[in-house]
Amino acid sequence: MLAACGSVVSFRYLGVTASGEKRWFETHSRAVLDETGAVEGVLSVARDVNERTAHEERLSMAAYTDALTGLPNRRAFKNLIDGRPGAEGDCIALLDIDHFKRVNDTHGHAMGDEVLRIFAALARQIVRANDYVARIGGEEFVILFPSTSVEQALQVCDRLRREVSASPLAYGAGPVWVTVSGGLSQLSKAGLDDALKTADEALYRAKQSGRDQLTQAA
Repeated sequence: MLAACGSVVSFRYLGVTASGEKRWFETHSRAVLDETGAVEGVLSVARDVNERTAHEERLSMAAYTDALTGLPNRRAFKNLIDGRPGAEGDCIALLDIDHFKRVNDTHGHAMGDEVLRIFAALARQIVRANDYVARIGGEEFVILFPSTSVEQALQVCDRLRREVSASPLAYGAGPVWVTVSGGLSQLSKAGLDDALKTADEALYRAKQSGRDQLTQAA
């Protein structure tokens, strides 16, 4: 490859310095050709790109992470679903904090943000090791339950629902009590958008029925 017209080949690799530290380096190499076109040597220039690589990784992570809660965002969740083979056996739950606008209006947006952060941490604590929690907008969260029936996912979500309603999630001038409603749907070959639509319809029924409850897709 280097011999082809003396073209430049670039590659990045993790190297170990003399002090034993691991750092990223980038090397640009090209073949040095004689007057007949035969390779008589290789010219390589290497440089330390550890800081640049770390910056690129931070930017990449930021693009897929919700800045407020540290959870994956909608883009990350969609990429996960799109990349999962056999996702038809999975279940998703769409969860929404009830009357969240009232929390912001009563306690202020800073306290509303704190409620979202605490809810996110609580959700990560209660779900199983292989489950995947994401914030997809506002006070709306989604949980992927891999290879899980709706009935099994309901049990996990109900533990989270009961935990949320059992104690205040934050304190301002006083305790901030909230509840959560949810809709659950099985993923099918129709894809994520269809599953989110049916989960959202189930969530709507849960809210219409009084909130602080879970409903599965019809």
